[in-house]
Amino acid sequence: MDLSLSLTPKDYWNIIIRRKWLIVGLTLVGVAVASVLCLVLPKSYRSSTLILVESQKIPERYVQGVVSGTVQERLSMIKQQVMSRTLLSKVIEEFDLFHKDLETAPLEAVIERMRKDIKVETKGTGHVESFSISFAHEDPETAMKVTAKLASQFIEENLRIREQFVEGASEFLDQELKSAKEALEAKEEAISRFKRGHMGELPGQLEPNLRALDRLQLEMNSVQELVPKLHERLDTLQRAIGEYDPSMSFVAPAAPTGPRPLTSQVVADPMTRRLRELQDKLATMSGQYKDNYPDMVQLKLEIQKLQEQLGDSRVKDSKEPVQAEMQREVKPFPPASAKMLDPYYLALIKQRDEVAVELNGLKERQRRLAVQIQEYERRVDRAPALEQELATLQRDYENMQKNYQSLLDKKLNARIAENLEKRQKGEQFRILDPANLPATPEK
Repeated sequence: MDLSLSLTPKDYWNIIIRRKWLIVGLTLVGVAVASVLCLVLPKSYRSSTLILVESQKIPERYVQGVVSGTVQERLSMIKQQVMSRTLLSKVIEEFDLFHKDLETAPLEAVIERMRKDIKVETKGTGHVESFSISFAHEDPETAMKVTAKLASQFIEENLRIREQFVEGASEFLDQELKSAKEALEAKEEAISRFKRGHMGELPGQLEPNLRALDRLQLEMNSVQELVPKLHERLDTLQRAIGEYDPSMSFVAPAAPTGPRPLTSQVVADPMTRRLRELQDKLATMSGQYKDNYPDMVQLKLEIQKLQEQLGDSRVKDSKEPVQAEMQREVKPFPPASAKMLDPYYLALIKQRDEVAVELNGLKERQRRLAVQIQEYERRVDRAPALEQELATLQRDYENMQKNYQSLLDKKLNARIAENLEKRQKGEQFRILDPANLPATPEK
């Protein structure tokens, strides 16, 4: 260590002077060996081609591309596929490459050597605009052919990958669209079943139900007000029927000297009075109802019947002698038969029956109104819960519909993108500089 530290540049020069023949000999031997190797070893010629990455010819605002990922990522994947053992072995077999090496070395070693002879370089700032492919071989023409073959494989693999992307996207969207359509139809059927099962109770029918409930309650109030009046009228008619004495109508007032009235005249007095009452009632009802109204028709028939009875009694009186009639003793009718024949009594019975029928009809109507009011109250009470259930169904349906519409738009875009790829209007690789025939060796 002390000796080496004491050496100076002059000392090193002296050493070189002393060993000059050794150094010159080694230099000459090295040059001779290099010259021999240059003559013996084969030359290496590298052929290269430039491939341009063309963007999609149709603006993306019109047609959205389906192929995802950057060009660098896709180029790396293509390079792995092109450099695969399968494709390179086919290239070696096609151009009969490395036949001497294959005699002494395995195929895997030869393929690895070929991978070293292939270079892929990208060009561009920010994103890949182009890339070059080169291959070195001792035969310049073979290097050119292999480079062209590799370039064509890159282009074919790019097209195949893009087609796989498009076809895979289309197939996936078809399956998803089918599933979304089935789910949407099932939800539509569920909403339809819900509406059919709750017809009249749906939230949209709440206002009509409330209006119908108000109308039914008003009608119920009017019926409830009319029922006591009919009860009162029925009681009045029932008392009038119970208190009615037909003998008061058939016995004429006493006359000390005059003869007794004729039987026909006695019978005709209440009939005439009843006829007058019916005629007055007909005149009153004529201003309110039409002639074909049922009560009007019934009233006219009763008037006609009384007029016929009065006409028959007058004809009978004209045929009987007056003296014989005056001498005939007038016997009062029995109470039962008198009531059965008295038109006024029959009219009371008829009115009572009509009021009873009307009262029963009102009670039946009141019962039906109570049932309807209860039904509409139930509908109004169930409306909030049904509204929540229907809102949940409709929200799910709207989400499914949006999903289906989104998938449908994507499916249409994928179909257009597929046509775009088939017509080669999308992004593609184009050979800008074909493989050249190298004139000078690389090494």
